[in-house]
Amino acid sequence: MAYQPKSYRKFVATAATATLVASAVTPAFAASADKFTDVNNTYNEAVSYLLDNNITNGITDSKFGTDLKITRGDAAVLIAKALKLDLSDAPESSFGDLNNRVKDAVNALYAKGIINGKSRTEFKPADNITRAEMAKVIALAYKLEAGETKNTFTDVNNTFDPYVDALLEAGVTFGITGELFGATQDITRGQFALFMFRAGKIEDGQKNLEVNGVAATTEAGKTTVTANVANAPAGAEATVEIFANGATAPAATKTVLVNDGKVSAEFDGLPSGAHTAKVTVEDKSASANFSIEAAEAAIKEVTATGVKQLQVAFEGAVENGTDAVFEVKKGNSTIGVVSASWNEAKTAATLEINAKLTEGTYTVNVKGLGEVALTGSVEVKNEAVAEIKFLSENLVFTNASADTATVGYQLLNQYGEDVTANVALASNVDFTTSRGTDSASNGKLTISGLGALKAGDKVVVTAIDQQAAVTANATLTLVDEAKVASVTLGDLYNKNGKELSEDTADEDFYILFTAVDQYGEAVTDAAEAIDETTVLTSNTGIVAVGAPEIEELTINNKKQLAIKLNPAALKGSAVVSAIANATGAAVSKAVTVEEGVKVDTITLGTPSGTLTGNSTVKIPVAAVTNKGLEVTKLADFAGVTASASQNNVSTAAPVFTEEDGQFFLEVNTASVASGVQNLVVIVQSETNQVASKSYQVQANAKATALVGLKTDVASSIYDGETLTISESDFIVEDQYGNRIEDTSTYGVTAVSADANKINVTDATTNDSDAITLQATADSAIVTFTLTDNAGTAVSPASTFDKRFTTVQNSDFTSYKVANFGTLYATATSDTAYGKDVKVYGVTAAGTEVLLPAGQYQIVEENNVIISSGKVFGETGVVDTDANTAAPETANASYQVVINATGQTLTASGQISAVAPKAAKVEVRQGGLVDGKLLSTVESTNNTFNKADFTSPDSLYIEDQYGVVLTGVDANVRLTFSNVVNADGDSTVPTISSNGTSTAAVTNLESGDTAVVTLTVGGVSTTVNVREN
Repeated sequence: MAYQPKSYRKFVATAATATLVASAVTPAFAASADKFTDVNNTYNEAVSYLLDNNITNGITDSKFGTDLKITRGDAAVLIAKALKLDLSDAPESSFGDLNNRVKDAVNALYAKGIINGKSRTEFKPADNITRAEMAKVIALAYKLEAGETKNTFTDVNNTFDPYVDALLEAGVTFGITGELFGATQDITRGQFALFMFRAGKIEDGQKNLEVNGVAATTEAGKTTVTANVANAPAGAEATVEIFANGATAPAATKTVLVNDGKVSAEFDGLPSGAHTAKVTVEDKSASANFSIEAAEAAIKEVTATGVKQLQVAFEGAVENGTDAVFEVKKGNSTIGVVSASWNEAKTAATLEINAKLTEGTYTVNVKGLGEVALTGSVEVKNEAVAEIKFLSENLVFTNASADTATVGYQLLNQYGEDVTANVALASNVDFTTSRGTDSASNGKLTISGLGALKAGDKVVVTAIDQQAAVTANATLTLVDEAKVASVTLGDLYNKNGKELSEDTADEDFYILFTAVDQYGEAVTDAAEAIDETTVLTSNTGIVAVGAPEIEELTINNKKQLAIKLNPAALKGSAVVSAIANATGAAVSKAVTVEEGVKVDTITLGTPSGTLTGNSTVKIPVAAVTNKGLEVTKLADFAGVTASASQNNVSTAAPVFTEEDGQFFLEVNTASVASGVQNLVVIVQSETNQVASKSYQVQANAKATALVGLKTDVASSIYDGETLTISESDFIVEDQYGNRIEDTSTYGVTAVSADANKINVTDATTNDSDAITLQATADSAIVTFTLTDNAGTAVSPASTFDKRFTTVQNSDFTSYKVANFGTLYATATSDTAYGKDVKVYGVTAAGTEVLLPAGQYQIVEENNVIISSGKVFGETGVVDTDANTAAPETANASYQVVINATGQTLTASGQISAVAPKAAKVEVRQGGLVDGKLLSTVESTNNTFNKADFTSPDSLYIEDQYGVVLTGVDANVRLTFSNVVNADGDSTVPTISSNGTSTAAVTNLESGDTAVVTLTVGGVSTTVNVREN
């Protein structure tokens, strides 16, 4: 390869940018490559090199223009400047399409044989330059030679082959894939930066290390990642990483050698999904995205791994294992599956079943892993003893006379499970001894009649299971009586895995305990351990020891001795000691009762809207416990005290409430006739942390603006019919721009501009809570005026106008009938369960107008009865009695025929025989429809019970058909919790008959609070109680 001197080869001139056009020059934006949002790791080093050497700049302060194209004219200017060519004496070329900006650069390059035109007379400066053309320019400009290098790209023709070969040899560029160079693709600014950077770094004999052509293919669960590496040093290693499904940490990593410019690494069992393969050699890396389709699950084998356990092995990992539904069958019998657990590799599931395996074939069906259920089977034998083990080489004397000795034994079944306690299996095992008389029970072999023997003598013992044909032999040595010689204290244990704290002290806690005799044998009998061990505690006020002190537990199906603790619900520590009586060997363990979870810090937020007098203010509250956790349960605020004062006068005690997962502190503000008053709220947590905040309380809110009508109020009325507008249909705001929901605080009057067209038959809401309009002809404007609740217009006056239109059949372009949902099948006399027949005419504008009954005929009724304009479910069609053929529900419909057009419409729904039951329970003030949903109920008689909801009526129970139930109050159960004695005095609120319909809280004093849950028919709601 021939090289020019560095002064000739080095790029030092500022280049024209890629977006230059014939008549415009892109302004220079110098910046760091890190500041460009469109420069990734592939281009960062190259762009930084160009910026550092003032070769080129960004197209804006934040964009380099990495993906923008470069024209032939711009490339000529860039190369000529980079080579520092003298443009002043370049001979004129034959190209007639060169403008003044590119002319001298093209002439100079053409004269040196570096660049050519598209024809003898055309250079085409505005055309984009391709990757192949750029390869030729770079090769000629730097006089690069290919040597022995020969490219294998399928898209490079003979014209450009030698130039691409030269760039590959020099490490200036690589293909866009292993097979394609991208010869005819327009070069981008980013790619051009790489060309210039690599060419600029060329030194004698030095080549650029580069990683490219990363690809990943998956077949039969094996993923192979390959890559090309140019100019890697001998012995170079590549790190291959797999980033699965968008994760930032690699799911798998392998290190392989670079072999002849190639990298290849294989990965087994990768999950399905969209992944990225990254290959890194030294400080160079490249990556490629690939995907793995989820393979269909298949059962490899089913094996019995326990007497109540089967393992299902699959052909490869099963990623959606949680979707699997397992069924175990033996013949026609289905065996219950208690649990299914997957191994870490997700290749096998272990099934715990509810019955012992017995001889025969067990079939496992697996649904949910594909369209077709998977099936596997296993042949099992009846449980039997498969191994007999003697647990010691010693035969231990058990009494001072030394005539009786014992040794432990264990029976294992074919699955390796301990079946020593299995009476049926143990009864098949017979023991014989060379001396004395033997008896065996529950894992202990006792040999008596050994008076003639002494310590050190031998006794041969044989065990035979006649049924399973299993034998065991041992020669045992007689030793002196065993005593606990050493003890060990293990971890603190609670079966639920809880930490010992003030909150959990009432649960069972143990210290795991191990005792060993002088022969190194474990002492497993709790009574023996108690007799030979002394257990003490340094502080019985914090942690006492149970009676008995030592118990036998079963943990993970294994027997374990443990010291029973009786901790107090009091923060502190104690030292528990265990002493072996025979040797005095002792061990100790510190046991700490941690502080319970308590609300620690509380943050008071700012209520939404304007705070006004004589209202309930909901202050957002956030709290963190002493454990650093966010408070997530309302009950946790039970130990928090709160107080409020308005203009230095105490208000009723604030109450903590919860709505949609957000906690609030509710404060009832005092009346403010005018001006502004100061509200101070103070809360103190269980750890005595105090938070306070002041709020400005404005004058009492009052209705001042009549904004309009709600969108569901019709403005079209059928000729001769009436429209009723209730107080709740109006949008009314107070002086602060807040919506007023309490309709008892205002009224509305109405006047028609033309009573002959739209007549106001009931002109005020103050007498009947509604206004009635009657349509006569055409249309007219009705003016509505806001009044106080006594009917006096507010000052300043607030009115709004609304046009109402009389419509007739000629105004309709179509008709529709409303479906009726689900009806309870009951007699027509039970009018609450009938639903109105609603037929509408639809205007060209899409307005739906309710038709009077005289404009249509009901012609067909299917499982329904129409009576007095209502549709009822027909009785006798459905039934909840399982002994009859009638279904619980049935489809139903009726048809109407429009008088004016003859069009037939069908209304459909269902009827049901399921008896009404509570579906929603609400506590409201002011009625079910218009009433305000309450979160706090006030008490004034020192006692709170169900009567406080039913008189005055504020408890509403709605059934599944949308009907408010009556006469079910007796079935409502009250459950009180979080009772707070606000002043902490000796008069403590007392709960009686909690959880029943007669539950009550007595001894309430001002400021005392509680939470009550009202339940009926499995449906409940929770509200706060506060004594005023």
